[in-house]
Amino acid sequence: MTSRSTHPDPASNLPNFNISIEDINTKADELIAKGKAVHDQVASVSLDDISFDNVIVPLATYENESMVDYSTVTFLQHVSTDKNIRDASMEAEKKLEEFHIESQMRRDVYKVIKALFQSKEKWVDRCSEDKRLLEKTERSYRRNGLDLPDEGLKKLMEIKKKMSELTIKFGRNISEGDAEVLFTLEELDGLPEDFINSKKKVTVDGVEKYTVTTKYPDLFA
Repeated sequence: MTSRSTHPDPASNLPNFNISIEDINTKADELIAKGKAVHDQVASVSLDDISFDNVIVPLATYENESMVDYSTVTFLQHVSTDKNIRDASMEAEKKLEEFHIESQMRRDVYKVIKALFQSKEKWVDRCSEDKRLLEKTERSYRRNGLDLPDEGLKKLMEIKKKMSELTIKFGRNISEGDAEVLFTLEELDGLPEDFINSKKKVTVDGVEKYTVTTKYPDLFA
């Protein structure tokens, strides 16, 4: 029987949300620096030497390993009781998302990925999961406009960055907002009973109404 001590403690991989503004900024900068290094490394691979292991594996490994720190610095904007922490978290997400967009639209990286994708003999013997990862990676880059001329790619990048900025701002406005709307029971027809029962009730002109906010989870109810 395998000893339990040989297995890593799952709790050791949990995000640490007890961090300062300086920690948030440092982690964000480290994620960007590491991500840039990985993408630079992939872009530098000679087309004669391309393989699944030196193109797709580094990209997938970075994406996987960065998720804990990414979640740590971006999730705090939704839950921290300290406004300064929330602000720092939101700014970190803006910076990380901008880097993500730029890195996913690098022609030099896509050139290597596309060359590997077209050299089927280099990955035909890989497992089905690896093949699917390569196919989806190539498709993702292509859909990001990397077959477009430079002017079209630049315009698309500007649009994607603006969409990301607005998405983050919308989420922040929702979480920081204190708006409330009153609904009758009939107007809430179709919503789960436990959701309705969790709402504060008030009486307006003799009519019982339920208070619904713009915060989560009300927003998705």
